[in-house]
This record gives sequence, C-alpha cells and structure tokens, in this order.
Amino acid sequence: MSWQKRPLLPLVCILLLAFALRLAGLDSQSLWWDELKTWERATMPLEEMFAGLIGIRDQVPFYYWLMRFWSKIGTEPFILRLFSVYLGTVSVALLYQIGRRLNGVKLGRLAAFLLAISPFHIWYSQEVRMYALLPALLLLAHLALLRLLQKNSFRLWLLYGLAITAALYTHYFAFFVVLIHYIFFVLHMRQIRRQTTSWFMAILVVGAAFAPWAYLVTTRTSGYSAAVPGWINLIQWSDLPQTLTVFAAGFGLGRSSWLTALCTAVFLIGIGSSLHFLRKKKSVDGEQWPLSPKTLHARLLLIWFVLPLTFTFLISLENGLLPTTGFSIYHDRYLIISLPPFLLLAALGWQRWRRQLPLLELALLLITVISSLALWQQVDNPAYARSGWQTAFDQMEAISPETAVVIGHKDILLPVSYYGNGRVTFVQIPPPETDEITPLFAETMNQQLAFAAKHHNLVWHAEQFYNFDPHGFPDVRNSEVTSTDQTVTHRWLITRAQQLEQIRLPGVRLTLYLLLEQSE
Repeated sequence: MSWQKRPLLPLVCILLLAFALRLAGLDSQSLWWDELKTWERATMPLEEMFAGLIGIRDQVPFYYWLMRFWSKIGTEPFILRLFSVYLGTVSVALLYQIGRRLNGVKLGRLAAFLLAISPFHIWYSQEVRMYALLPALLLLAHLALLRLLQKNSFRLWLLYGLAITAALYTHYFAFFVVLIHYIFFVLHMRQIRRQTTSWFMAILVVGAAFAPWAYLVTTRTSGYSAAVPGWINLIQWSDLPQTLTVFAAGFGLGRSSWLTALCTAVFLIGIGSSLHFLRKKKSVDGEQWPLSPKTLHARLLLIWFVLPLTFTFLISLENGLLPTTGFSIYHDRYLIISLPPFLLLAALGWQRWRRQLPLLELALLLITVISSLALWQQVDNPAYARSGWQTAFDQMEAISPETAVVIGHKDILLPVSYYGNGRVTFVQIPPPETDEITPLFAETMNQQLAFAAKHHNLVWHAEQFYNFDPHGFPDVRNSEVTSTDQTVTHRWLITRAQQLEQIRLPGVRLTLYLLLEQSE
C-alpha cells in the first residue's frame, strides 16, 4: 500500500500522534494556580465571572465561558485538560491545511508533524488555560483568509470575522493578528484591492462586536492603563533568542542546552531559506509580474512571525522603548501566536533542500530526537512539574491524619478549595508589610493562630511559589522552594510554635508546626 493510494493516511497518523503526545501524562501533574483559577471561574455564577474579569481587566471571557460547558462533564484534572488536548490536535489539522495551500501536501504534512511533536505546543495543549484555544482560532482565521485571497465569499468573510472576534474575546494578543492583517493588506492593496476593501469592512464589524467589552472595562474600572500584569519582569537582549529556542524544542532540556541550540539553528536556517519565496519575479522585458499566491502567503507569514516578537520585545526590554515605565508583556505563552508561522516558514525553506534529501531527513531526525528528549523531561522530570498540590494534600493526610488545619496567604485558598474537598480548615494569614515583624503583623498573626488553635494544635503552613520565568524554565522557582532563608512569617512562627516537619514539592512548601500555649 503506497501513500499515493491513501493520501489522507499520513495526516491521520500525524493527528493520532499529536493526540497521543498531548494525552500522555495528562493527569500526572497537579493543577497549578492559574488552572485552578480557570476551574473557579468556570464553576462560579456567570455574573460573578464577568464582574471579576472586568475588574482585573487583563482577561477576556470567551475561554472561561466555553469551560463552563466543558466542566459539566467533570472537574477532574484529566477532564479539564482534555479540552485543550482536543484544541491542540485541531490546530495540527488546521496547520496541515494551511501548509497544503502554501506549497502542496508535502509541506502540509511536514508543518503538521512539526506542530504535532512540538514540546512547547504540547505543554500548553495540556493546560487548563486559553493557550491552546487561541492558536486554533487564529489558524482558522488564517485559513479563511487564504481562501478569501482566491475567492471573495461572504461565507468565508463571516467565518473569518467570527474566528477573529472569538480570538479577541480569548486573549488580547489576538489584536496583533488584526494589526498583521492590516499591514499585509495595506502593503498589497494594489494587487488585492477588492479583498482589502472587504477586509476593512469585516474588521469594522469585528470592532463593533468587541466594543461592548471594551466599554464595560473602561467605564466600570479605571480602564486599561493598569491592566498589564505586574508579575511580568522587564527582559534582556538574550530573551529573544531564548524564545526561539523554546519555539524550536521547548524548555525541557534547560536554558543553555547545546542540543536545543542546534535544533534552533536548523529551524532558523529553514526560515532563512524561505526568504527566497518573498521576492518579486520579473518578466523577460524587466516588468514585474503580480505576486504569486505563494509569495503573498509567505509575506503574510513573515509579518505574522516577526511583528508580535519584535513589538513585545522592544517595549518590554530593559532600557527599550519604554525604559521608565517598567511596562512588560513579554512571555512565551503569549507569543505562542507566532509559533505557527515559525514552523511553516521553516518547513517552506527546507523544501528547497529536496535535492539534498539525506540532509533534509537528517535534519528532521535531529529535530524529532531533540523534541522527544525535551518532551520526556517536561512530562517526567519533577523539576518541571506545574505544581505538587495533589501530593501535598496526600502527604498532609498521611503525616497528620487527625488534623487538617492549613494556614497560608490568600492564594492558598484555591488549592485548599479544590484538593481539600471540604476536609481542610483554612486560616488566612496576612502577607508581611515589610522585611521586619511589625506590631500590626504580629497582632493579626496572633489572632489567626488563636483561631487555628481552636481546631487543632497542629497546623500546616502552606507556601506557594510561582514560575515567573518568561520561557518556562523552573530553576528560580525550584531554588525558592528549597531555600533555607527565613521569611518574616517563618521568623514569627518559630517564636510561637515548634517546627516538626517540612515537605518540599514543585512550587509548594509545607511546614508542620506544633502551636505552643502562649500562641493561644
């Protein structure tokens, strides 16, 4: 049986591979705080969800609205994450269709295979967040746009408009794609004038559809001026190439892996080779012909790849375009919108190597092996785990089954609500005001510990540590978990309680204390 007689068989195999890789180890990691927040929003009253999203201003509701329906199937980690698994697999199918339109079936298969084994995409296809939905919607809009360049159809414009609107209501970074399409149509207006006019009309409708949300945010809060998450730090010049290494091979092999650097180099060589398709062709008499559909598509992909990376890098760079504001929106999970053109351009460039088939096969083998190693680390290495909350509650119950009193800051309430299953008494303690124990802090702590002592004289102090690295490397978070530095809360607790046990897990630290009589 040859591939020619079964032309869809390779695609089916790629899709099955993509689904299997995204399904592997799906419930082996605990839900981390952001995923738990998705669960909370999906299960709270609809009015409360909308009010909360409007209040924080940096989130939009479409993904959470979809999760309200999906969570009715179940709220176990496996079920909640399965939605993203399906979306990630759909993205692979959409990328195949886009690649096929760009340069034939072989390119479609190659691009789909690259996304299927991408450790970066697999990571976010296993998370209860919107980072699998967003690329799927943008790929759908892109596919509709490609067909519109050949056939100006109302149904296709409707599909495009719905996909873009849904993407805007999924994540604010979808505005980059609107800007990308604007630049593309302005640059090529003379050749595709009719589609350009239709695009402007369609985007006006999209803007009208998004306007109600923008109105609510700007009228019920102080607007978007304070909507940028404060936890995203300014970046350095090294962060841009680091993002490209994550696109190429994920973050599972570490920050300075030579294998990841080699894999990235192969991708960049492919992207460099694809620039050949961007040039205008001249006729024999020197006149320039209209751009071919392939050239138009390649140019659109290049703008799609470069613009989000460049813009977010320059405004988030320390001493960059906004040096005094501390403004930063640079994070690889936001920039996942640039992953599809990264893969498509690389695959397009590699097709120029068809005469050197052994070289192309070697490159693909290299990428497959390195991606497999990185993916194995991301799934099986505890250092890369999103969190260890399930294990934390299992160990708390095993060590002190007669007590279930947990003290911690406000952010501990979500894990307690999900994994405690109503068996745990949570007592919130205040965050320190300064690096010293202030009278107000001491007084509040005394009150809260007195309340905890009414339930039991054994309490668990739970601490949560977040991975703020823009590329997903967990080394800083892990070092904070294992650090022996005494925080203000620790220094106060050891004067009022006896430390009995400490458990360190990915992103979580638990300390068991015996409350002394003077703390009551």
